[in-house]
Amino acid sequence: MKEIILAIRFLLEMLALIALGYWGYDLGKGMWMKLSFMFLFPIIMMFIWGMFISPKAIFEIPEWFRNLLELSLFGIAAFGLYNSGLNTLAILFILIVIFQRIYLTVNGH
Repeated sequence: MKEIILAIRFLLEMLALIALGYWGYDLGKGMWMKLSFMFLFPIIMMFIWGMFISPKAIFEIPEWFRNLLELSLFGIAAFGLYNSGLNTLAILFILIVIFQRIYLTVNGH
C-alpha cells in the first residue's frame, strides 16, 4: 500500500507542475508573458521542492514546516486550476492531496 500512496504522491507532484504551467499560460496577456509564466511557475515550485521538501533536500527543515510548505505549494497549484476555470479539477486535486497527506501522517511516512 505504501508504494501506491507514494506513486500517487509523485503523480500529484507532476500534476502540480502541469497545473502551475497551465495557470501561468492562462494568466499571461501576450504570448511572451504566457510562455514566460508557463515555464517560470513550475521552475519556482521545482526549486522550492528541491531545496526544502524532497527526500534529498539541500536544507533540513522541521517536518511540520516541510508539510506546511508542501501543502502550500499544492494549494497554490489548486488555486491556479481554480483561477483558470477548472474548478472541479481543482477541488478534486486538493482533496486527493489532503487525503494522501492524512494517510502518510497517520501511518508515519
